[in-house]
Amino acid sequence: MKPSHPFIAASVAMSLSFGSAWAADSAKDKDPGFNGLDKDRDGYVSRTEAQANPQLAKQFATADTDHDGKLSRTEYLKVMAKEDFNSVKEKVGNLFDKNDSSSGSSTSKK
Repeated sequence: MKPSHPFIAASVAMSLSFGSAWAADSAKDKDPGFNGLDKDRDGYVSRTEAQANPQLAKQFATADTDHDGKLSRTEYLKVMAKEDFNSVKEKVGNLFDKNDSSSGSSTSKK
């Protein structure tokens, strides 16, 4: 099966490989996961259940792509993969910023 959105597929792959390792050090990244949020075990995360994850709660309307008032596992994974990707991107960017400032920005012209 060919993925319909290559960017999403790449984001999910990066999130799975890098996300958990990078996200483990931040308190704001503590997500109970889909099963942890789905308290009534109906296979969906309701708006009320999503409140346990502030990032997800803020983006609930955007994540609910079929506008049924609940998030399927696929909708949840799409929004969380995007969050993981953005988190990794930010952290990697911060590493480069730290390296640039610690190496000194003196360049010599010849």
